[in-house]
This record gives sequence, C-alpha cells and structure tokens, in this order.
Amino acid sequence: MPVITLTEVPALTHELAQRVRAAGFRPDLLVYIETGARLVAWELCREFGVSGLPAQARRRGHGLKRRLAFVTARLPAAVTSALRKLEERSGVHRRTRRAVEFVATCDLRGKAILLVDDAADTGGTIAAVREELARQGADPALVRTAVLTATTPEARKVVDFYVRERNSRLPWSSDSLEREAALEQFERCRRAAP
Repeated sequence: MPVITLTEVPALTHELAQRVRAAGFRPDLLVYIETGARLVAWELCREFGVSGLPAQARRRGHGLKRRLAFVTARLPAAVTSALRKLEERSGVHRRTRRAVEFVATCDLRGKAILLVDDAADTGGTIAAVREELARQGADPALVRTAVLTATTPEARKVVDFYVRERNSRLPWSSDSLEREAALEQFERCRRAAP
C-alpha cells in the first residue's frame, strides 16, 4: 500500500489546489471533514485565502475500528494493508449512515464551497456532508469536492478533484509511524483555526 508522509502533504495539497484552479473554481469558503482533512484543509485555506468550517461526520455504529486502533497500530504493515482492502471491499461504508454536524455556523447562501476530506472510498461521507450543506442553505450547484485520494471508481464519480487513485496510508492513520506527529500538527492547526 502506498504511504503518504507528513512532509508530502503540503505538496499534494498544492497539486490538489492547482486542479481546483485549473477547473476555474474559486471557493469563498472551505468546509472540511474533521479530523482527517484538517491538515489538508489548513493548506488549502492558505492556498485560496479563505476560511475553513469544520464538519463532524460520524458513522453510526459501535466504534469497533476506533476501539481496535491501538491493536492495529502494532500489526505489521502487510496485515493492516490487507485489513484496509477487506474493509474497502466489504461495502460496510455504503451501508452505514452518517450523522453530520457543523462545529460552527455561518451563512452558506450564495457561497462557492469547496468540501474537503482526506480520502474517499465510497463517497458516502462526502454525500452526507453535501446533503447537510444543502439543508443549511448552500446552493448544491456551488459546491465542489476535493480529496487527496479517491480510492475506488465509485468514489471518483462522487468527487470533483483528487490527486491519488489508490488507497494510501496517510500520516494520521492509526497504523502510520507518523501518527503522533500528525496528531500534534492537527492540534496546532486546530488552535490556529483557518
């Protein structure tokens, strides 16, 4: 499985911003899905000179993946890669609904919004947040989506902009050797709030 390092994130995010610009889209606001997209959003907010609005999108369920993170972090990379592929192929994310809420409020009417996540496997989280943006007053025609990795053909149909097409181990993944450094950087970005 490809690995994206913490030092690669700014360059990949810059490439993502270039793809957005090349399409002629100029966001007025960036909405990002916590916490995975926080570093990507931080870089994109700087690139576009806009502020960011965090969104919480949680899958309804029993939280098994979160509870087992301490175990998976200690498994060999080949095992965690196999588990990721199994999860992706199982379709579990297509069947679970997401509860979406925005951490703050703002007037979304008439704004060009770039909705950002770190990765899209099924596009379910992106779709759920798009729906909530529309309920909150955003014009769906003014919303575009961007991720670092769109891992499946299904996700690539839902996402407007992406840089990579394969499932990748991101620095903040529970099985990443850079997880602690990424979480520290998350916290610095949260305090500085784009």
